Amino acid sequence: MNAKKVRRFFGLSFLRRRGGLGIITVVIIPVLFIVAGCSGSKKEIHTSAAFYYWRTSFELGFKARAYLDSLGVKKLYVRFFDVDWNPHARTAQPVASAEFKDAIPLDIAVIPAIFITNATFRNLPPRSIPQLASNIVLKVNAMAKLNKIAAVKEIQIDCDWTESTRESYFRLLNALKETLRRDSIQLSVTIRLHQLAYKARTGVPPVDSGVLMFYNMGDVEKETTKNSILDLEVGRYYLERSKDYPMHLDIALPLFRWGVQIRQSKVIDLIHGMSGSDLSDTGSFQAVGSGLYKVIKSTYARSVYFYKGDMIRLEEVSLKQLFTAIDLLKNHVKADTLTVVFYHLDTDTPERFHHEDLRGLLSSLGR
Repeated sequence: MNAKKVRRFFGLSFLRRRGGLGIITVVIIPVLFIVAGCSGSKKEIHTSAAFYYWRTSFELGFKARAYLDSLGVKKLYVRFFDVDWNPHARTAQPVASAEFKDAIPLDIAVIPAIFITNATFRNLPPRSIPQLASNIVLKVNAMAKLNKIAAVKEIQIDCDWTESTRESYFRLLNALKETLRRDSIQLSVTIRLHQLAYKARTGVPPVDSGVLMFYNMGDVEKETTKNSILDLEVGRYYLERSKDYPMHLDIALPLFRWGVQIRQSKVIDLIHGMSGSDLSDTGSFQAVGSGLYKVIKSTYARSVYFYKGDMIRLEEVSLKQLFTAIDLLKNHVKADTLTVVFYHLDTDTPERFHHEDLRGLLSSLGR
């Protein structure tokens, strides 16, 4: 996977993009929540958990379904497709559409999530924006009908917009909202930390609600970076510079892990799901530090070819770090209801993060 594909798939701010996001909403748990500006006063709020489902093939399976049942999941945000600029056709086109190999459980509501690249807004003429909005809604409806997905009540747009693409992006959101309003469909977006802290420059999207992505905050390309997925000091820095955001925001937290492939001091790939067990061949990989490996013999790992001399930095998130993240975030949320969205539901998520741990994480909001 080259850097461009990496950006498109994960939605990173660094090699600049997601979502990256696909989601699932869980258990309603009443907890006492500390509200910013209330001098430690507490009030009762209703908290739910959620998961993004961000794979191109929707295959829930028995294990994942049982995991969701144990959490009381009733809503699932699923990545439907991406939108990218096609320079040859000189138009914005859908790419990497999801394939539904399993039926959606009847008791789970699906919210389509669509990632849109910044290249789309850098190149799209203003006159073409209404047509793009219409095309997105038509494709979502067609996919929902084809896969027997019940009536869509919300659509989420995922884009790491910048000051230069703000105007075009917000025009699209306005066009989408106008179209969706006819069918009483809500429109939500993802919000990154820099957009939260510097809203005067990046603007506030004209939508119904947002999800604050509290991950992918470190500089993955910097050699001294230890964990770009969840750098709590960087998160603290942005939160301290953020003020009241004029929109309801839920929170997204990371459960994923990856390996960062580095060649000649440059990041060339991110290998999703990579862990230490993938690098256990001591004849090919040499541990040279905490989570850092050197390739001493060219070989494959997780279907990726590594050359001798490559470096691999493993990055993942611990439950302890997630509890610390919640401690940082809880004083910045004032809503009566809050969804904590976990990115994302992968095949190994139930083993790495037990459902009781996630329940405990939600409950910690009131401590």
